[in-house]
Amino acid sequence: GREAELQTLKECYQRSISSECEVAMICGTSGIGKSMLSQKFARSVTEDGESIFLSGRFDKLESQPLHAISSAFDEYCAWVTLEEQSTAEKVSTALKENMGEEIAYLVTAIPNL
Repeated sequence: GREAELQTLKECYQRSISSECEVAMICGTSGIGKSMLSQKFARSVTEDGESIFLSGRFDKLESQPLHAISSAFDEYCAWVTLEEQSTAEKVSTALKENMGEEIAYLVTAIPNL
């Protein structure tokens, strides 16, 4: 099951490639296959080696606002540190150039940044 939802995510991804901004959220009660759907989608878009898939989990008991988003970016930061030094430098330079002094707000929310 979940093929229709997987196809919807793939279509969203294809629109994002063509310069449209897209955000997808997978929501639902426990045990209905959200994690499996997310993992299948991640495999389908990262198999080319050129795409990066970030995911985070929302926990109702978590007190930190936007925890799911910050944990996804923390995971990305950990991945970047394992890549070649040039990758980390490119990401760092792009963030500094595009965010300026406002990057301090991101560092507060995403400590591994």
